[in-house]
Amino acid sequence: MAENKKQHYAQLAQQVGAIVAGEQDLVANMANISAILYWALEKVNWAGFYLVKEGQLVLGPFHGQPACIRIPIGKGVCGTAVSENSIQLIEDVKQFSGHIACDVASNSEIVLPIRKNNQIIAVLDIDSPDIARFDLDDKSGLSQIVDILQATLYDLVKHTIDIQVVLATAEDMDFWDDRASEATDRLNTILHMLYDKAHEDINSTSLENMIQYIWENWREDAHLLDIDEDDLYDWVDQLLATWDDEHQEPR
Repeated sequence: MAENKKQHYAQLAQQVGAIVAGEQDLVANMANISAILYWALEKVNWAGFYLVKEGQLVLGPFHGQPACIRIPIGKGVCGTAVSENSIQLIEDVKQFSGHIACDVASNSEIVLPIRKNNQIIAVLDIDSPDIARFDLDDKSGLSQIVDILQATLYDLVKHTIDIQVVLATAEDMDFWDDRASEATDRLNTILHMLYDKAHEDINSTSLENMIQYIWENWREDAHLLDIDEDDLYDWVDQLLATWDDEHQEPR
């Protein structure tokens, strides 16, 4: 390894960050990450991913020998990582209760959960023929890689929109004359309600279209200053629940 392990992982994190930048396809990103890790880490004989599907783990992109296709949640090191919602760092897999021997040459293993909205959607699994191959530096370094992958799951979602940019100013509402400031505050209240209530993984295009819809429908609405705030909350809830991207309006 170049320099020391921590420096090497820092370099790998940069490489992974560069190759997944701007790409939201999870499988494509997993394929490249598994290739990078397999070829960059010493004494590793398998590196890849399992995806959570219908209550079990299903084989995803990997490098190494053919592997188990399906693993029940709670079984083996990978399934245990999901059921216990924690990283598994196993020095000797043969001493691990319930170990599933997909490759008899593997003797140690590290498995890291991958999460979206606090739900595990996959795991990163790396095996080695050496006993006690993985340590806390590996755990920390691979966690950086997982964090980078997890960040790609949100590249086109809510947090990419700066709510401050879309808020109204008094100049936008000058046709309200002496009530322009009041109207500005009320329109911005609706925009903030939408942003705060929208789920973190809402598609950014959908959110942008809803913001535009609010502008078009409320900016000059005669009831803007009269409607009760509780009714506005209900209106925003209904907008989010019934939004139709195809027609860019609620159903």
